[in-house]
Amino acid sequence: MRFHELAAPHDGSVRSFKAMQAPRTGRKVDVWLPSGSLLVLKADARYMWQHEIVGGRKKEKERREWGGRGGGE
Repeated sequence: MRFHELAAPHDGSVRSFKAMQAPRTGRKVDVWLPSGSLLVLKADARYMWQHEIVGGRKKEKERREWGGRGGGE
């Protein structure tokens, strides 16, 4: 998860499309959260930072070939 510091307190509501209008300071902080984690923001952290979900590496599932697929093998 990546956090962007805002230049001033802002209601960066995604539903009202205000999030992209919030001026940022340019400061970014990356925080790794394990799968299923819950992060609660309050006070200044709630209004002075925007969050972004950063895509990480996707684990590829192993694919096993079991043979015997038609062709009389």
